[in-house]
Amino acid sequence: MQFCKQIMKKFIYFFIFLTFVLFHNEINAQNDTLAVKKIEKKKLNSVTKATWLATFIPGAGQIYNKKYWKVPILYTGLGVLGYFIYENNQLYLDFKDSFDQKYNRSVGLPYNAANDPFPFLRMETVRLNRDFSARNRNFLIIITGLVHGLSILDAHVDAHLKTFDISDKLTLKIEPYQDYLYNSPFAGVSLKLNWRK
Repeated sequence: MQFCKQIMKKFIYFFIFLTFVLFHNEINAQNDTLAVKKIEKKKLNSVTKATWLATFIPGAGQIYNKKYWKVPILYTGLGVLGYFIYENNQLYLDFKDSFDQKYNRSVGLPYNAANDPFPFLRMETVRLNRDFSARNRNFLIIITGLVHGLSILDAHVDAHLKTFDISDKLTLKIEPYQDYLYNSPFAGVSLKLNWRK
């Protein structure tokens, strides 16, 4: 019986040792593959992620692509556009209030000069200014949308170009060009694309 206990004890120790060795190698193998995957993910930027980031948060795609210098330019442009949208909207509201008051006076409704921001302007002038301010505001909103769209496109293209080969094998040169046409000289520009192996 003692002999069986010793064999059983040795078998348990051997089993624990074998399990530890096998389990330890399996853990190391998993860590190695995870490390390789992490390195591969760090090297390649996700185009989709950069595009979605730029779509929902202006400038986030540029930050993801590590083009930090573009973010202040983008926010300055959006800030200036936002300021002019606000100013044109305020002008539109003032001219609209003035037009409403002048219209009320023209149809015989009560006119309150205190609510008229432009009491000395004619009704037609106020209407033209109201329409002009509304048009400017709407145009600036469209421009703001285009600027945001360009920032999305920039983040998308930058993410694609992270893996672009920029070696010396491919060169594009712009050179001046001179030729004669019907015995008259003319100048131009030529583009030379070189492929080296």
